[in-house]
Formats: sequence, C-alpha cells, structure tokens
Amino acid sequence: MTLALTLDKPMERVRRVLGISSILTLALVFLIAVLMALITMYDIQRERTSFYDNLEKRGDFLSNGLTEVFADHLYYARVRELQSASDRVMASLPDIQAIRVFRRDGSVLVDRQGHAGNSAYVVGTAKGPVISDTVDTGKFANSYTRDSLLVTSPLEINGEVIGTVQFAFDQGPLNKEITQILLERAWQSSAFIALGIALVYLISREVTQPLKTLAASAERIGNGDLEEPVPAQGAKETKVLANALERMRVELRELYGGLEIKVAARTHESSNINQDLEREIEVRRLAEGALRDSESRLQSMIDSAAAGIITIDDEGIVESINSAAEKLFGYRPDEIVGQSVSLLMPAPYQDTHDGYLASYSETGRSEIVGTNRELQAQRREGTVFPIELAVSESWSGGRRTFIGIITDETERKLAEDERARHALALEAANKELEAFSYSVSHDLRAPLRSINGFSQALLDDCADELGESGQDYLHRVKASSEHMAELIDDLLQLSRITRSDMKWEQVDLSAIAGSIAAEVQRSQPERQVRFDITEGLADQGDGRLLQVVLDNLLSNSWKFTAKQPQAHIEFGTERFDGVPAYFVRDNGAGFDMAYSGKLFGAFQRLHPTSEFEGTGVGLAIVQRVIHRHGGKVWAESAVGQGATFYFTLKTGEANGSGGKINPVGGRQSG
Repeated sequence: MTLALTLDKPMERVRRVLGISSILTLALVFLIAVLMALITMYDIQRERTSFYDNLEKRGDFLSNGLTEVFADHLYYARVRELQSASDRVMASLPDIQAIRVFRRDGSVLVDRQGHAGNSAYVVGTAKGPVISDTVDTGKFANSYTRDSLLVTSPLEINGEVIGTVQFAFDQGPLNKEITQILLERAWQSSAFIALGIALVYLISREVTQPLKTLAASAERIGNGDLEEPVPAQGAKETKVLANALERMRVELRELYGGLEIKVAARTHESSNINQDLEREIEVRRLAEGALRDSESRLQSMIDSAAAGIITIDDEGIVESINSAAEKLFGYRPDEIVGQSVSLLMPAPYQDTHDGYLASYSETGRSEIVGTNRELQAQRREGTVFPIELAVSESWSGGRRTFIGIITDETERKLAEDERARHALALEAANKELEAFSYSVSHDLRAPLRSINGFSQALLDDCADELGESGQDYLHRVKASSEHMAELIDDLLQLSRITRSDMKWEQVDLSAIAGSIAAEVQRSQPERQVRFDITEGLADQGDGRLLQVVLDNLLSNSWKFTAKQPQAHIEFGTERFDGVPAYFVRDNGAGFDMAYSGKLFGAFQRLHPTSEFEGTGVGLAIVQRVIHRHGGKVWAESAVGQGATFYFTLKTGEANGSGGKINPVGGRQSG
C-alpha cells in the first residue's frame, strides 16, 4: 500500500508529460525486454546444465578407466610413467586443461598443465591457477571454478587408498555457446521491439488520435466555443463518447440560447412593469364587474329554476329563497328570510331537523347532507305535501351555507299509487284467467276424452257394421279430438309461461340441447340425423323456460328434416354487432320468407297438417320466453334449403364469431 502511494505521484507526472502512445510504447518495450531476459536466462541455464552433466560423465569415465593405471604407477613411485600417461590423456582429449596426481598424504606428485608438446611437469610442487593445491584424498568429488570443472577420484590397490588423481576440464565451449545465445536473443529482442513499436503506432493511430480529437473538442466546449460539432471517429466506445459530448454541446448551446432569450424577456418585462401593473388593475376591475354580472346571472338562473332552492346558515336560518320555492310554499322572501327553516316543515319533522343540524355541526356525521331524502313539507296555509330534498354544503369567506333543492313529489306519488292499483287489478285478472284456464281445461278435456273413448270403442266393437266409410269418419273424429286436446295443452302451457315466476341461474345450454337430441333420436331410432352441438355454451336465465325454448326449436328441426335422407341439425352461437346470439340450424324443408310475419303468432302455420303435424303454438311460446329474458328471436330460411332460428338473452355471454342482427320472421313451429 505504501509503495503504491509512493509511486502514484511520479506515475501521475509521467502520464501528464507523456501521451498514451508513448506510455504504450514504453510498456511494450519493457514487457518484451523482461520476457526475452527470462527466455535467455532459461536457455543459458539449460545449456550450462547440459554441458556440466556431459563433463561430469566424461570425468567419471576417465577416473574409472585410468584409476588402475595411475594407481599402479603411483604405488611403485614411477613418476615418469605417470607423466607419460598424463601426457597421452591430454593429447587425446584437448579439452582437459590439467592433470594432477596427489600422494596419500595430499602432497602433489605430478602436476601436468597445458597441452601435449608444451607440458610443464613439476614433481613435489603444484603450479598454475587452474587446479587446486590440496585435495581430500580417498574421496570422489566434482567441483567447479570460474573456467574449469574439477573431477577428483581416489587411487586404490587392493582396497587401500594410495593417492588421488584430479582432472580439470575447460569451460571455453560453454562460454562460447552462452555468448551465441546472448547474441541471438539480442537480435530477437530488437525484432520484437520494432514490431511492438509498429503495433503501438497502429493502435495510437486508431485509438489515441480519436481521443486527441475528443480532447480538443472538449477543450473548445470548455472555452465556450459551441458552434463546431464533435466528430465521431475511431472505435465503437470512442464514437459513443463523441456522441455524448455532441449531445452535451447541443444542449449547452440550447441552454445558453434559452438563457439569453430569458434574460432579454426579463429585461423587457422589467422595463414595462408599470404598464403590466396598470393592466392588472384594469383586469381586476373588469373581473370584479364580471363577478357581479355572474352572480346576477346565477341568481337569475336560481330564480328561473323549476325546483325550489333555499339556502340556510349553521343555525338553520333561511338566507335566500327562489321563485319556485315561493310558489311551492306560498311565502314571499321578506316573510321567510331570517326565519327558521323548520317553519316549512310539519310538526313531527321540526325537532328532527334541528337535531340533524346540531349533530352535523358537532360530529361532522351527515344524515342529510349529500343525500336525497323523501320528506313531508308544509305550505303557508298548512297543507302537507311530499317532497324530495337534496342538501349540499358550501363554504365562502369562512362561512358555511347549506343549499337545499326541493322537488314537489305530489304528482309522482299519485302516479305511483295509480300504478299500484293497476298492478293489483292485473294480478286479480291473472288469477281469474288462471282459474278460467283450469276450468276450461277441465271442462273441455272430459268431453274430449268421452268422444275419443267412444270412437275407439265403436272402431273396436262395430268395425264390420260401420264399413270403410264409417271407420274413416270415426278415425277423423278421433284425430280431431286428439288435436283439440293438444291445443288445450299448448294453450295452458302458453298461459303458464306468461304468468310463472322466473328463477335466474347459470344454465348449461349445451347440456340441455344434448339431452333433447338424445331423446328425439330414441323416439325414432331408424332415422339418420347428425347433431352438431357446440360444447360449453352457458348463460344466465330460467333453466326450465330455456329448456322449453330449446325443446321447441330442436323438435321443429327434427320434424321438418323428416324427408331428408341425410338430415343435419346444429346448435351453436354467432356474434351479431358484438352481441352473442344462439342458433338452431337444420337442412329441412325451410319456408318462404314472404310469410315470416305469421311465424310467431299462435295457431299460425306455414305448412299443412297433412304434410307436417303440429298445433302452431310452439314458436309463440319460444317468443314469449325469450321476451321475458329481455332478448330477441328471429329466423332466416329459404324453401327447400333449411332454416336457422336465432335468439339472444339480455345477460348473454357466449363464444362465437360476430355478425349482423337481422330480426325477421321464420318457420312456424308445429
């Protein structure tokens, strides 16, 4: 940490003096120098180790090979033979610088230095700097001097050490090899440094030049020169920085321009401040006049309002009353203003109103403010009549005022009473109609059952006597009585549907349609009819009545497709003008749309009974049920091309495509 702080200031000075390119160049040169130095040291160490290993192996080989020769001569003190042997070894191995033979006591017997033909032999003394003067006899050893490798080996006879021989090998070849390595690495370092300088130049041209341009632009902006744009050059990051600097230049120019405009405007405003004050005084005078006019118009509007308007203070004292309130209560303004508002209420309501005001003033809880209430009011002559009162609160100048808007409810109450009387009369009429329908059904069914029963008895007992004509007449009588019974049943159902209470619930229309389809198929299993019923269709309605609708529509489709060999009936949903509409579609007989106006009328038929049976009441029932659900029912068809019946429900939610509603007539139910 201390070293970093110590170097921080000098490095900062270097960064200020040198540019980025110079710093990059110095850093790259330093890195290359360090790398080449490490490589050189590694190569020298490797070469030296290899050289020394080789010399040691040769020294060990010589020691092992010549030990017996030198030991024998030494044992018998044959000095000349020792010298000759040493001379022969040095002659054969030029890199041996010296051979020295020591006695057992460590004194030198033979010292051979130099090369063959130029040898110096010394007996009893040691000369020359190459080899040591003393030796530890009886031990193998390898040692190094500045110029030589010394290999020392004991001389033995019969296991007894009698002396020592020492060889000195020359290190000159190693020094030459190291010098060659140094020269190669110096050349390589120069090449790498030159390449690095070229690379730094390229980087400097691509990186530092755009940065210098940015620095010059920043200096111009700092000096207030905001006209020349900042060029975007170099790498992506440099361009991003240049664009940011350009945006800053534009914003500063706009800011300076805006400030100049504001200063000019403020100067102009200050120069005309007296005129502005005069205009303000004039405007205020006009505003006060306009306020008085507005108050006058407001009062005129209040006076012309159809509802009565009365204002009171915190104590319930009347402050103002409009013309409608004057007519409503029969008081002139000078008779009611300044009086308690309870004067306009009958006795039971006076104390209650005073209690409301007191409670609201103390607690802030309102039972009349912000609500509409139906009350009883009292005119000047004492007549009590119903009103609807809406009270609001207003603050002005620290004073609170209550504003009451009063509507005379006399006519509405009379109309409600009249509607209630009509409802009671209608309920009584419905009960009478229900009793009549029951009586008719009971009184008519008994004779019809008798006619049908006796007709059948005659057919069973007197068929032979009647003949074909008589049997035909009885069959017609029987069919007519059965048709009459069906008409009575349909009339009763139509009456019950109109009067019955509705139970609103979620109805699974798909399940109902599936159940009806299965039922009609069981009634005529020999027919080939394909039903396509969309799953998951459900809606809000009366489940019992909606089952009647689907029963009539699907039964009609079943009936009118009787002559189709491959009948197809479909139940699904479509969307018309954003409204979901359910449909029942078939490929049956169809009908002429010119007669669609008769479609939903009771007992109206578009096909003869001989062709398709029925009473003509089913679609009338469908229409009444759909109307009770707030929806519409219509049909689309063409003769021989089938028909589609649509119906909507007021609360309908369905899936399906949109379309356009076209409520027209369609086929009559049987």
